[in-house]
Amino acid sequence: MINPRTFEPQNVNDCVFGNPRAKVTLEDLVNGATPFPAFGKCGILLYGAWGTGKTTLARLIPEAMEQARGGSDPTVRWVACNGPNTGTSTVTTIVSQTQLISGNQSGLHYVVLDEVDNLTQLAQQHLKSAMAYKHAVFILTTNHITEVDKGVQNRCHLIDMNAAQPSDWLPQVRQVIAACGAPVPDDSVLLPIIAAGNGSAREIVSSAVAVANEIRRQQAA
Repeated sequence: MINPRTFEPQNVNDCVFGNPRAKVTLEDLVNGATPFPAFGKCGILLYGAWGTGKTTLARLIPEAMEQARGGSDPTVRWVACNGPNTGTSTVTTIVSQTQLISGNQSGLHYVVLDEVDNLTQLAQQHLKSAMAYKHAVFILTTNHITEVDKGVQNRCHLIDMNAAQPSDWLPQVRQVIAACGAPVPDDSVLLPIIAAGNGSAREIVSSAVAVANEIRRQQAA
């Protein structure tokens, strides 16, 4: 039985970026080469199409930032912006928590708002006002950046997570196939399979496992 977690990114460097500049920008924010939070920006906004790894990356950023600042295993406030979590009361609760002293070694509060575009316009305006604390980091994800308040965007570093090129996925796909116990085919075989995934990590990794299973079946025949 294959453990699916084997194929999940374990750190920021494991994630596949379609935009090299975006990767460098994020690395500089995480490791402190670019002061952050600072200069009126306390957010990281990950935007792009479905399945490109935004939520996975959002989960990894707090740990990476905390480690770079001498800590580990930070407390993170995670908010899935759907159902009852789309109004001003959600933002009010977040603000109240970030006004307290952080228990993280870095002294930072980490707040993740997944699919932030689902917040109401009024809630986004409240969020904009809340993004003024130098001891709070807001990590936001969206599939629809045009639906995110311009003021919120202005308080964030924007990280383009749109689809990577098939060649960018080759190392991870090779790793998945090898982990499944199958010999890795030539790149000429893998590239069309990756391209068919249209940049979706879910589709690409699932296809890689399917390729490995087919190879193993052929070997056993």
